Amino acid sequence: MLLKFGQSSTRMVSREGKSLGLHILLSFLTSVNTIDLSLGKSVCTARLVNSLLNRL
Repeated sequence: MLLKFGQSSTRMVSREGKSLGLHILLSFLTSVNTIDLSLGKSVCTARLVNSLLNRL
């Protein structure tokens, strides 16, 4: 019983950590994009975010 609870809570924490990491990453990337508004950079950033999201 306790083991099952521990597994589910660990899974929940890792899921929350993953979404938190994504949130931090996306806010960092958007701040970088607002600083450097060149089109090539934002295309690169979009590709990077897309590849990261596909890995999850």
